[in-house]
Amino acid sequence: AVETFLRLLSMQSSKMGNSACRGFNEISDPLHSTDDIPGIETIQIDHIFGSVNNEDVPFNDTYRDEIEVIELCYARVKHLGGESRTYFSSLDEESWTLVSNWRFLFSGLNSRRCMIAGFINGTGENMQIKSTKLVEGGSPCYHIPTRDYDEANCILGPGAAIIFFAWGSPPSLKDEGGIFMNIETNAFYCNLLNRKSPMTAIEALPRYYCTFLERSISEWWAKYWVIVKCKL
Repeated sequence: AVETFLRLLSMQSSKMGNSACRGFNEISDPLHSTDDIPGIETIQIDHIFGSVNNEDVPFNDTYRDEIEVIELCYARVKHLGGESRTYFSSLDEESWTLVSNWRFLFSGLNSRRCMIAGFINGTGENMQIKSTKLVEGGSPCYHIPTRDYDEANCILGPGAAIIFFAWGSPPSLKDEGGIFMNIETNAFYCNLLNRKSPMTAIEALPRYYCTFLERSISEWWAKYWVIVKCKL
């Protein structure tokens, strides 16, 4: 029993701090993918998704639990829109804040992995979220949309964005507590995992294409941002 405890303690001691990704990290040139997006009314300040991942985020000790953290993030993100020059940077900051707060809520032997999957609708058309599910994980797949989202019909308007958030089961010696998220829309379907895997893939449907703005994978968290566009 002591040996098992020490092995678990060793595994948890590698939990990430509130710092940059120590694993795989891939970010794109924002000039390549985020110019002239329908629905984005203002020229955005230069921002690279993932560049905020090394920022310290103060944690509010009054947070009761993970649901309150998600609800507060939802309340902030739902007011974001493309008329702001800091729209993209705010989306990135909110997604990183969610990851960072998670680190404080679940630490030590209570640690759990988490994953962010963010999507920006750059198609100029309505994009419908058909289904989201966790093939592997320990939570529902929460959605956190920006202002131009039709909740009743699950439709993301032009220029709108949505963050999907989930976490894994408590890790054990037999189960690392991984996350495997499946998302289907009228423009693409994808599999995203919290670890490097050949199963991570996005398949765009005819007329569309998808570009990763960020793929950051650490031991305890993963963060993706994708923009979806129409082919010319």
